[in-house]
Amino acid sequence: MNPVKKNIIFSIIFFIISLILTRIILGQDSFSFYEHIYSKNYDIVSNQLALKFFINDVWHFPLGKNPNYGIGVGNSIVFSEAIPILAFFAKLFKNFLPTNFQLISAWFVICFTLQLVSSYLIINNFTNKTLYSLLSALIFVFCPILLFRFPIHVALVAHWLILFCFYYEIKNFTIIRKDIFYSFILPLSILIHFYFLPIILIIKYSFIIQDYIEKKNIKKNIREIIIPIISLLLVAYVSGYFQISAFDAMGYGFGNYSFNIAGFFDSQATNTGLDWSLFFNDIKNTKGQYEGFSYLGLGGIFLFLALLINFFKTKNKSEHVKLSYILICLICFILSISNNIYLGAHLIFEYPLPTPIYGLLSIIRSSGRFIWPVYYLILIFGIISIFKIFTDKKKSLIAIFFILIIQIIDISPALKNYINSNVFNKVEINNSNQIFWEDVDKNFKIIRTTYYKNTSNIFPQISNQILKYNFLKSDIARLGRYDRKKASKNRNKLYYDLNNKIINNDTVYVIDNINHLRYLKYLYSSENVGFFFIDNVWLMLPGYKNKMSKIDVSKLNKFNIVEVKENQKYLFTKNNLKTPLGLGWSFSKKEKDVWTEGNELNILFNFNPMRKKIYTVRLKLVSLMTRPNQEISGYIKIGNKKIKSFKFKDLSNDFLEFEIPNLENKPYKIDIHINNPLSPLDLLQSADGRLLGILIESIEII
Repeated sequence: MNPVKKNIIFSIIFFIISLILTRIILGQDSFSFYEHIYSKNYDIVSNQLALKFFINDVWHFPLGKNPNYGIGVGNSIVFSEAIPILAFFAKLFKNFLPTNFQLISAWFVICFTLQLVSSYLIINNFTNKTLYSLLSALIFVFCPILLFRFPIHVALVAHWLILFCFYYEIKNFTIIRKDIFYSFILPLSILIHFYFLPIILIIKYSFIIQDYIEKKNIKKNIREIIIPIISLLLVAYVSGYFQISAFDAMGYGFGNYSFNIAGFFDSQATNTGLDWSLFFNDIKNTKGQYEGFSYLGLGGIFLFLALLINFFKTKNKSEHVKLSYILICLICFILSISNNIYLGAHLIFEYPLPTPIYGLLSIIRSSGRFIWPVYYLILIFGIISIFKIFTDKKKSLIAIFFILIIQIIDISPALKNYINSNVFNKVEINNSNQIFWEDVDKNFKIIRTTYYKNTSNIFPQISNQILKYNFLKSDIARLGRYDRKKASKNRNKLYYDLNNKIINNDTVYVIDNINHLRYLKYLYSSENVGFFFIDNVWLMLPGYKNKMSKIDVSKLNKFNIVEVKENQKYLFTKNNLKTPLGLGWSFSKKEKDVWTEGNELNILFNFNPMRKKIYTVRLKLVSLMTRPNQEISGYIKIGNKKIKSFKFKDLSNDFLEFEIPNLENKPYKIDIHINNPLSPLDLLQSADGRLLGILIESIEII
């Protein structure tokens, strides 16, 4: 049969297999193109939300700009899990798409198909055996490292990008020049997910280094480096990658989201996660190392052993050990284990990184993902080793068939959860509140939170409702990267507007926490604003006060202003729901002290004086956010009266104290103004863009 015709036939077969697998995984309802997948999984919902807001907006430049999802944080579709390349196509043809369509099912079919095609081509290149290559390709589908990503990060299912790079380099194409191939594959990688870019660059440059050593054709190698980079930068600019700064591209996690040395044999991504093996027990690891999950499966372990047997059996090892593969494995392995090297639950070695290097590596914070090329090289050369070990090729075919069956049997405990969308934690929308939401949907076009952050407290409760109904803008969003300073400024502007009762009549305000609820209830008590507890979140709706039922009023009245008593210290901890904090506060990483964030912040409490005396409020200070030898300054107001100005250069005086008048049993609303807040980013301490001022431990009235 003609090779081209044969490959087309097999591609059709792989497409049919992919349809069947996707249908089994998603189930009938979620397999449908016409309905969103509502889920408890943040990422599944977030990628659909990003796509929804992107498609329903007009075109901007850069083309990936997505300002309506994550209001005011400099967002682009490339910083979400929405698979930008599909999002662009969907936006072009949005007039022909149903209202609640989703692309996840189509994406899974594409990824399964290309995973099968690429792995088939690789193995067939070495063996030239059709059936052997077909069975081998199925092993690449039933590998935990791929299936694990399906319910978590849908864009990261595109492992075929790695495999096609391997195929191109292994095949050593002369028809398609290397600079042309990578001018296509590198831009494609960032239009799927950024993490594929550094992985593909490692593969590309490893083979270029080998080529240079062997052929010394420096002009050709320079061309292969420069032309794809120009193409990459152009696509990155047009798609919106430069919407944020390099500092905002950094994130916490390098050294934490890593690969465990025992990872190839660890059958659970986390110590309480899904069990991927019928035969192997879990190996304890650290919390963040789910990102480096890379269990081979029993079939994969047999392939690893076959690779080792074939290696030691071969006399002329230089024919099999190429510099390019050594470089790929070495670089990817070092990056994946990070600077904190674990074997199981034991830290066996760690080393400090210079701040500039740590900052650069923070861009690839989930470094455990860099084990993927090593994983696939083990499968590729393990399968080839099986083929070479048996001189009788029928025996090699039987061997690879049994390895496939063993692999499926071993990972069957996890596969059971991949039937009919079980692994996606699907939820049913609460229809008991449907009338309420339909009314809100008609009258409000924007839905936002009173405290924007990338991992919002209220995202799980409200995100599926935002997905279902037709809001045009929202800052209740989860993004891979975002402009942290813009986010902080956006929060501060919202605080200013709320404090001055400048609210939009077309905006639903989702209240982030109980402190905000108490404060807003007090502040808007005489305004036409309604408060509703719906789907486990509190909503503030302008113009809806008369629509509050007796039940709504009763629920709201349970949240009274915190009463502060004389000579009692009240600690500011995140889990303490009875703190007198209003708007403008941001907890430290330790969650036991609280920062002033932005220029305006509030304290609200009741205080009944027990004696006739002048009382003093004492705030215990922990730290300041200042430049060396500079002061942080501000003032304090009660009502419209400024009662005290302050300046701090250091913490030689670790209290901020001010006297309060007797308000005769009225609530004390104290406004603190910080003149010159700074972010840790301004001071080059971290990528934290919050505009912070004073870190406060507690409040006490004496």
